[in-house]
Amino acid sequence: MSRPRRFGKSLTISTYDCMFRGEKELFKDTWLYDNWDFEPRPVIQLNMSELDTRDEKRVEENIIYLLDELYATHSIVKDTNMMKMAFATLIKRIYEKYDKPILDHLEDHEMAEKIRMVFDAYLDFVFITGITKFTKVGVFSTLNNLDDISTWDDVSQMLGYTQEELERDFDP
Repeated sequence: MSRPRRFGKSLTISTYDCMFRGEKELFKDTWLYDNWDFEPRPVIQLNMSELDTRDEKRVEENIIYLLDELYATHSIVKDTNMMKMAFATLIKRIYEKYDKPILDHLEDHEMAEKIRMVFDAYLDFVFITGITKFTKVGVFSTLNNLDDISTWDDVSQMLGYTQEELERDFDP
């Protein structure tokens, strides 16, 4: 999702964070309260706006620092300082950590499948936001199957502006 500055990106991220961490009471008197399971899920959040971007060495050092914090948050031992490997390993270790209940039921395929269905929801949501439309930036060329929701009508109110608001509030 790309949006200009001050259009609710951080608020959207904070909302998702609270949802996935299972903080149900924050959503009392909202539609979500009765329509979301609020089972805690592992969350990986990288805020790139806080990086020191003077040069590529500082960017990499900053990302390693953010990854170190995520390893600590999820109580996982980090065994590499290579940025790409550290991120891939973090995702793998989180998966393994939360996949243990499935492994405990390998002999009972029906139970393992039921548990896997529960955990699928924990492992398949990625939300990227910024002021630059990332599908046009080569940095993300290795990501595929992204859905750019920036202009989807069904989420336009939530994400900052509607066609009606553009026509009413902005000069052509």
